[in-house]
Amino acid sequence: MSRKFPERSLYFDSESLEIPLNKTKIIGLILASVMFVTLGFWFITSFATLQTDFSPLLIRMIGAASILIFGIALFYSIKKYFDKKPGLIFTHKGIVDNSNGASIGLIEWSDIIDINDVEIWKNKSILLQTNVPEKYIAKATKRQVNIMQANLKIYGTPLCITPQTLKVDFDELYDLLLEEFYLNKKVLNYS
Repeated sequence: MSRKFPERSLYFDSESLEIPLNKTKIIGLILASVMFVTLGFWFITSFATLQTDFSPLLIRMIGAASILIFGIALFYSIKKYFDKKPGLIFTHKGIVDNSNGASIGLIEWSDIIDINDVEIWKNKSILLQTNVPEKYIAKATKRQVNIMQANLKIYGTPLCITPQTLKVDFDELYDLLLEEFYLNKKVLNYS
């Protein structure tokens, strides 16, 4: 694997590896969200009465769902666009996750037992399996708790990194996470 990231020591707090947020990708998410919110309003106000194949109530419900889901996505995308913090920070203590709306900060290497990937609606995400999910759910805000509990129920972990907002390719990020996980597990086992 050719690594585009700087080399650093796992033993020092002062040295870390940062992956910035990708503002271009975030603008794309903002534009897509605006499009689906607008489409939702059109479904509710016009399309429901223009078409004759489906129930107007069903069309309005689809429009309302689109406004709700993509309205929330729009809010968090705009918030993330103005976020100055890096998307991910790797340290010898763990990963500081700031990649999405359910990010809760430091995830310690000692709490991670496995890393795997999942595809959700054609988007790949990285799941960090943990032996202490309640520790991270307890750190979450009220809004984040629902997302994290849903992730725990569906995927077996509340911790999910979404690379769609990061300046890194999915495969490269996945490989980097695995490499750092195994390196830090070795360090923790020798401590």
